Amino acid sequence: MMHTTRLPKYTVSRLILLFILSLGLSQSLSASVDDPVKVMVLPFEVHATGDLHYLRSQIADVLSNHLKEVGAVITPFPADKYGGDASTVTDKTSLRRIAREQGVDQIIWGGFTLIGEKFSLDAHMLAPTDPMGATSFSVQ
Repeated sequence: MMHTTRLPKYTVSRLILLFILSLGLSQSLSASVDDPVKVMVLPFEVHATGDLHYLRSQIADVLSNHLKEVGAVITPFPADKYGGDASTVTDKTSLRRIAREQGVDQIIWGGFTLIGEKFSLDAHMLAPTDPMGATSFSVQ
């Protein structure tokens, strides 16, 4: 019998909420009613033992839902147009191109690492027109 590791949904949601609140990600994307920020959140890479692949989309979904609550417009990643797997697109040139083609103001990607009972949640936010590069956030 195969052993699978699952973090309770409540735990994952709390981790992500802690991440968002402690880093002020939503403040970085504060949107006005007249000109809402358009954001694309890619599935997060997951590095952990056990079967935690469900976190790839769950982290992105929780983050997207929170950003919607603060006024952002979420644009889904068009998997069919870009080869299906968004987690393989991590170079900034490709991310900027995708963001421009999809008309988004910010593109967010990141990763979750779990080793034993220690975790790290990292996110990167990139504007397609910002020459300075991505803004990175991390919680451990």
